[in-house]
Amino acid sequence: QGLIYVADWQNDRVQVFDSEGRFITKIIGDATLSKWGEQKLDANPDMRLQREIAQGLERERFLSGPLGVEIDDNNLLFIIDSDRNRIQIYRKIDPFFLGRYDGGRL
Repeated sequence: QGLIYVADWQNDRVQVFDSEGRFITKIIGDATLSKWGEQKLDANPDMRLQREIAQGLERERFLSGPLGVEIDDNNLLFIIDSDRNRIQIYRKIDPFFLGRYDGGRL
């Protein structure tokens, strides 16, 4: 009756299936820099410049090594993004990114 969420660690995504095992969609991530990350960059202009000229910075948006998925009573989907030391948060039914909590470095 409900959806099944599978953390696909090796392929850097969360797959979503219906109750009969049919593939519905995948979540690959859509993160932005947290307010704490922005504050750190504001305090260190050299770091901001280095980030702006770094190649491949876009990939930080995406999941990297998702290890677990949890759905709370408010129908929020929490994805543990292990390689990036963060949690990405989505609505349960519509994989719409709400934000993230940073647990590590930039």
